[in-house]
Amino acid sequence: MDIPAIQAFEEFSNWTHNHRPGVSRLPRFAGLPTLVVARYLYRDWLAHAPRWRPFVHLDPARCGGGKPAWVLREPFEQAAGGWIYIQAGWQDLWTDEALASLASNHGLRIVLEGVEVRALSPKIRAVLKRRDPYHLLASDPSLARLRKASLAYCRAQLVLHLSGPPGSGKRSLARWAHVMLGTSALQQIRQGSSERAHNRGWQLYEEVAQLSAEQLAPLRERLQAEEGTDAVWQDAWGEVPARPDDPAFAPLVGESPAICRLLAKAVRYSKSRLPMLIYGETGTGKELMARAIHDASGRRGPFVAIDLNTRNVGLLESALFGHAKGAFTGAQQARNGAAVQADGGTLFLDELGNLNLSTQSKLLRLLEQHTVQPLGSDRAIEVDLRIIAATNSQLEEMVRAGEFREDLLYRFNPSAICRLPALRERPEDIDLLVQHFLPSPGKSFSAEALARLQEWSWPGNVRELRHVVEAAAIECSEDVIEVCHLGQLGEVGAGAPLLVTSSEAPDERNALWCLNKTEIQKIVAVTLQLPPLTERGAPSLRNAILGSLAGRPVSLRVLRALERRTWWGNFTELFRELTAVCSNLTGPIDLVGLHRTLPDLLQEPGQAPMKILLFPSQHHGEVVGLERELSQAAVIVGRAASLDALRPQGSARDKQRLQGRWEMLERLLGKRSVGFLNLSFLTRISRAHFLICREQGSLVVHTLPGTRLPVSAGSLPSRGLFTVKPDAPVDIGQAGQIDILDVSGRPYFQLYVFAGNSAFHEFSPVLAQQLAGPADKTLGYGELKRQVWSLHPS
Repeated sequence: MDIPAIQAFEEFSNWTHNHRPGVSRLPRFAGLPTLVVARYLYRDWLAHAPRWRPFVHLDPARCGGGKPAWVLREPFEQAAGGWIYIQAGWQDLWTDEALASLASNHGLRIVLEGVEVRALSPKIRAVLKRRDPYHLLASDPSLARLRKASLAYCRAQLVLHLSGPPGSGKRSLARWAHVMLGTSALQQIRQGSSERAHNRGWQLYEEVAQLSAEQLAPLRERLQAEEGTDAVWQDAWGEVPARPDDPAFAPLVGESPAICRLLAKAVRYSKSRLPMLIYGETGTGKELMARAIHDASGRRGPFVAIDLNTRNVGLLESALFGHAKGAFTGAQQARNGAAVQADGGTLFLDELGNLNLSTQSKLLRLLEQHTVQPLGSDRAIEVDLRIIAATNSQLEEMVRAGEFREDLLYRFNPSAICRLPALRERPEDIDLLVQHFLPSPGKSFSAEALARLQEWSWPGNVRELRHVVEAAAIECSEDVIEVCHLGQLGEVGAGAPLLVTSSEAPDERNALWCLNKTEIQKIVAVTLQLPPLTERGAPSLRNAILGSLAGRPVSLRVLRALERRTWWGNFTELFRELTAVCSNLTGPIDLVGLHRTLPDLLQEPGQAPMKILLFPSQHHGEVVGLERELSQAAVIVGRAASLDALRPQGSARDKQRLQGRWEMLERLLGKRSVGFLNLSFLTRISRAHFLICREQGSLVVHTLPGTRLPVSAGSLPSRGLFTVKPDAPVDIGQAGQIDILDVSGRPYFQLYVFAGNSAFHEFSPVLAQQLAGPADKTLGYGELKRQVWSLHPS
């Protein structure tokens, strides 16, 4: 929900909602830069405007002492139809009459920083400060649809996957959605961080393909928690039976259809001797159900429980089956195991899926023959017991993976399998459970607090609910427990969305993100694709450029040159380059100053320099080596220095052999400008061995027909190299490694390529860490370094 119009700038806010040009003074607000308020009002106006119009910020102190003539005119042309905000000091450059004329001529809303200071409530001030860092994203015209969609999916508390090339703003969009809707801190899990998600509130998994298995564990848990149990729903058809009145099942609280059907089934099988298997997530009450079945069975022996998750193999078998005196070191006397102790009663095996295969075979013998053979003894003991096992593992999948014996699983009759529903599948029971867990009968939950409990997803199920209720009763000294007494649950609110970003689509080449197919399908089910900067259109690019100049005026010629530039590194490259511009130029930004400091920014479209690194090494944490920068949109690597050298020529046989290569070059290059990396000292490679092309912000490696030595390529950070074939190019993203292999498959020559200086600065630390490992003795660098060669085309 947007901030309501507040009294402090209510009149000004009303002025912004009409679309007539004019000049107005915006009062200052204590504790808040006036620019923050101006940008908020502009975004509010933009939401109701018929089409996007720009916002220009001018700081007169940064317009230069010389006051170039274009400064007085061109910024207003750049903001035509939109807003221009001018900080204090505007009187030194313009008169009121001049500004009114400019506003009328260009259809502008000119906002001037005023002198009057007004108060603003701390709450409104805090909200404005939180939203302002995302001003460029929130005003980007190409993202209007994605912004609306992201808010809708986050309100629905879904898993939302944000995909797009590096630097396209995936993380910023996720953070913006959290700022707009979230009421708690955002957990951000990224490569190299030690933070581990705690399965509460908003979570953002950045670049999921780069995360470790440990970092992904909470993600898997949450995906599993959001998955319904099919068997429960299949069992839910038909008439709902009444809750059994057997007192043995009284500890199992609930009257929902799911729990009533489960208890009716448990009552039917409680009197039999059939082994029973109880499925359920952690915290659903599997042991409580097993004990209730034992109590209802009428068996006179004890109920003996053993946790199969807490002992090593030797101790586990001893605890289960017992041991004879001297069976192993420390066995000073014989001991009866849990199976003998449960004679006449029930043996409960918790977490059956953790049982190792050797112990599974002995358990199978116990189920079939009803005998136990203690460790170190040749005498079998006959026992009369009933076995109830519980697990939260999918035993069918474990059987297919060879981790669980199929014959042991089938010893549990399918009809005697109980599946405990998760708490999120029976929310109508939460009221009864809350009353059951309250330690003091005089206390109760307020309607708001109870609603918060009913909205939460409860990944820890009934056990988690019990801990929350007991803690809330301790925190609250009054009779009514409020939301503020719910601890972390009260802070994070109800269920929250799960946000995942990735720069690469999951496929066989990146090992399915280290997740299984089912988990990936859940993540990508709802995907928002962020386009690269080159595909967003001129308005988005102008919005980003003008918003990154921090009040500095920029000439129209420079602005148009920057808009024509192909920003292969997307926003990462744009922000870094404009930061360098603002750091090196003290006054207005014009062509003369840009030519003097950063002339590469004025190159034609598609001419951003591609950096190629040969013979790299790591020196004091930095990457050093022979570098070559090529500004063309495609680079041919081989022993040729021009296209003429690659045209089919010579005998008819040679022309026929080279024709396929030439046709592929023509098709791939089209109208692209092409450069050459001449490695003529490598006598074993072809004249045109492979081609590197820019494709929508990525670098793509192609091999050409007729090359004798194979080529492999992969992106940085390294997740493996993949064979490049004429019909199967490899996309290496913004930075990657390319190897030429010899006929035996060993590396013959190696180079690294980066999509520009910004990509080199971003990925060189990764490469430095990779180079710091054991040296590769197969590349023959020492021999190649001794050869005299030139990197310049002939």
